[in-house]
Amino acid sequence: MSDSLSNEEMASETLEALRGSIEKWEGIVAGSRSDRGGSDCPLCEMFAHKRDACFGCPVMKATGRGHCDDTPYYEFRDGPFAQRQVNAERMLNFLKSLLPRDIPALKEVQP
Repeated sequence: MSDSLSNEEMASETLEALRGSIEKWEGIVAGSRSDRGGSDCPLCEMFAHKRDACFGCPVMKATGRGHCDDTPYYEFRDGPFAQRQVNAERMLNFLKSLLPRDIPALKEVQP
């Protein structure tokens, strides 16, 4: 994965979408929200649904792949139910790792 960008290198709209996606996964980890895939993901709404193949998405920039490939997402969605919580926490921590390096670090969830 690539190093995180500085705040100045990440467009404010992208940063807002990343924060929204983090908020989504915080809700999933807390049990107060369910996952509806890209239909309730601010990053997907910004990149996957409006642009071609996730181009410009910080997830794609980190993994080199579109549609959240090579992230914990598919392990969360398709993996054993007993591992859902752990994989949700992994996805949340992955998204937090994409925050620009000059944004104060948020506490990581321990899987």
